[in-house]
Amino acid sequence: MKTHTLLVGLTCSILLTCIACGRTRDPIPTGITLIEYAGGKVGITSTAQASRSTIESENSVTMRNTSCEAARLLLKAELKKSVYKSVSRNFKQDARTEFIYDGEYCRLRGLYDPEGKFELPEPGR
Repeated sequence: MKTHTLLVGLTCSILLTCIACGRTRDPIPTGITLIEYAGGKVGITSTAQASRSTIESENSVTMRNTSCEAARLLLKAELKKSVYKSVSRNFKQDARTEFIYDGEYCRLRGLYDPEGKFELPEPGR
């Protein structure tokens, strides 16, 4: 009986360890990334992580909401800088939202064009 209990306990411990290890993910750098293009155009990428408590709850809908709200706030703060003029006219956010690790991270992209044309140069030109 003791051997059976010990074997069951050991199996459960190994199983729980495997499950916990499966959740380990490489961290994604968060913050604002800028890519400068000709003509003063700037590609802006905002990446943010959901709150720790939301991640621990493992609710992908809530993780998506909190990570995207954080990414929006980062993007908004970046666009308030004095280098960006007439943001409502000169900034266009990409309609696609990228979710990483089931919504644990959210990535938003956009283009600031001081001329408001939003056309990127062809690669190699």
